[in-house]
Amino acid sequence: NGIPHLQNQLIKEIEPTERQIWNVDDGINVIKSRLKGKKVLILLDDIDHLNQLNALARERKWFMPGSTIIVTTRYKAVLDQSEFKVDYKYELNGLDEVHSLLLFNRHAFRMDHSPRDFEDISRDIMSTMGGLPLALEVIGSYLYEKIDQEVWRDVLEKLRKEPHGDVQEKLKISYDALEEGHKEIFLDIACFFIGKESKFAIYMWKDCGFYPSQGIEELKLRCFIKIDEDGKLRMHDQLRDLGRKIVHQEGPAERRSRLWVNQEASSVLMGKKGTERIQAICLEDQLQTYTNEQFKNLQSLRFLQLGPVALSGLQTYTNEQFKNIQSLRFLRLGRAALSGDFDKLFLELRWLQWFNIESNLSFSATNLHLPKLVVLQLSDSNITEHWRGWSSVM
Repeated sequence: NGIPHLQNQLIKEIEPTERQIWNVDDGINVIKSRLKGKKVLILLDDIDHLNQLNALARERKWFMPGSTIIVTTRYKAVLDQSEFKVDYKYELNGLDEVHSLLLFNRHAFRMDHSPRDFEDISRDIMSTMGGLPLALEVIGSYLYEKIDQEVWRDVLEKLRKEPHGDVQEKLKISYDALEEGHKEIFLDIACFFIGKESKFAIYMWKDCGFYPSQGIEELKLRCFIKIDEDGKLRMHDQLRDLGRKIVHQEGPAERRSRLWVNQEASSVLMGKKGTERIQAICLEDQLQTYTNEQFKNLQSLRFLQLGPVALSGLQTYTNEQFKNIQSLRFLRLGRAALSGDFDKLFLELRWLQWFNIESNLSFSATNLHLPKLVVLQLSDSNITEHWRGWSSVM
């Protein structure tokens, strides 16, 4: 959700406020002014770019003396290049052989030890994974209840062919064994739904024939995802990177199933290079106006995020822009207005997010019929019961 989202989270955890941060510089100023007189303990987990650290805790003087900042990162350069001196560095090593085998057994057999017939091959498989907990969990979970040792030997052979440090290729062995619909769910989560509630996405996946209830359970059993106590989807960053790498390998941007980087998605549309292979597009930071022609050939598009959620700028979308994308199951609009005749354009839509609707703007869309709509989210809007749009969306 970007650095401003993290700044908002940090500020509200320490000093609750109704103020929303929309850009990085404002966030830095608020952190410096609000937290300067506070002695804090802050954990910044999985920092992978220096700009993230600089936006959240660039200087010691932002906080009261005696404060403690703990940073975890896969990239040592983030700490080496930071503006403040790091007092202590600790490199986390892989698990030793005893704990690696224990973790593997708990996922492969749901107990602390291997059955006698599987002791040797379990140890062989464990030894290929370099003590990496995530790989041990995912591969172990994949082998759970598989009693044919030939299957285990096949997995061992594949693992031995991968470079010792290539975690993603080891994880992909388990991904390749998923059913096709469950692969689609995994890729959707990796590209778009980390930190989002699963219960709403399930309606879209069900309508696409992905069997999401079964798929979510399968992904949880294989340790691909977790669902936290708030019902939000969580995924380890290496599994996220695996999913996005799989999509990247589908070809150039116009041939990929999912476009989540704004610049790439915008380039495809502006160049009228869209193809029927594209299933999902995220353009939430763009205020560019797109035409019907630029959405041409996107017959398979089922997921579309348009426009910023921030309060700046109003975008108007017309019925003409949606004529070529009538297979949409999910549509997210930022601060936007709709205009024109939408008759039979959103017949498949299951989930509509529409943020920051202005009640004082005239609602000029007609025939906005949503017969299959299950989820309607109108967050951060100023509408009342007199809003003209109710008769169309309800």
